[in-house]
Amino acid sequence: MPVPPLPLHVPAVGWSPDLRALRILDQRLLPGAQEVRDLVQLEEIVEAIRAIALGRRYLTPAVAELLAQQLNRKGDAPPHEQLSEREFQVFLKLARGETAGDIAKSLSLSVKTVSTYRTRLMEKMGLSSNSDLTYYALKNRLID
Repeated sequence: MPVPPLPLHVPAVGWSPDLRALRILDQRLLPGAQEVRDLVQLEEIVEAIRAIALGRRYLTPAVAELLAQQLNRKGDAPPHEQLSEREFQVFLKLARGETAGDIAKSLSLSVKTVSTYRTRLMEKMGLSSNSDLTYYALKNRLID
């Protein structure tokens, strides 16, 4: 059975580490902010405190869902922002007209690895040729 939201104030009588932590959290909120207890249930707060005390991270189910939604929202960001750092480096070099061999030497990679990065970034960006890469980079002011 879910725990109902806590009343507005923690009672002054009695003491437990969980209640003390809840009071500390409430005292640290910015003026005018909602109380922690208004945002989550005591079960979640206690679980979060215990996880953090063990050196782990804690996300409420609601925050975890929001993060998962953000991961699925690839269409919101420009295609070049979806590239890994190395893919972006290869992209810029290809857009400037460098050959796979030149890129391989300058990044200390094999030509095969550069070709793999090229294939991946072309797929991610929906482009089909090096001239498309150059046009995209110029249009988005990524190169001069």
